[in-house]
Amino acid sequence: MRGSVFVAISAAVCNLLQGWYNATIVGSVLYIKREFDLESHPAVEGFFVAMSLIGATIITTFSGPVSDVIGRRPMLISSSLLYFAGSLIMLWSPNVYVLLLARLVDGFGVGLAVTLVPVYISETSPPEIRGRLNTLPQFTGSGGMFFSYCMIFAMTLPPSPN
Repeated sequence: MRGSVFVAISAAVCNLLQGWYNATIVGSVLYIKREFDLESHPAVEGFFVAMSLIGATIITTFSGPVSDVIGRRPMLISSSLLYFAGSLIMLWSPNVYVLLLARLVDGFGVGLAVTLVPVYISETSPPEIRGRLNTLPQFTGSGGMFFSYCMIFAMTLPPSPN
């Protein structure tokens, strides 16, 4: 039973990252607008904010049948690799178009995680604790958002945040 709890906690980390990524955009869009001169392009700014959710929507439509063929664990590993690749591309992005691509790749990771983590936890948990363990993805997703908003708040405390 301890192994199932460990597996559920490990898998739910994907949802923590999903909450983190979806909430950090709130604080970072102000700086990204300035960095990439998006003040005069509100449509690009909106597209940038929505790109992760667009990627998540696209990948979610295919994740169920593909994970039935390949397996949940390899798909969750793919999700973490997509998170990592999206983060590296965001770190490197020289222009807004590369940043849009990075948000799309990140959205693919988000879509896989949100879809497959609850299913994976259900399949690996014993019936007597399955319901309790399936609350972990929701809890960690909300926790990721909470930590992100706390970080954004802390960044606004200095006299001239940058």
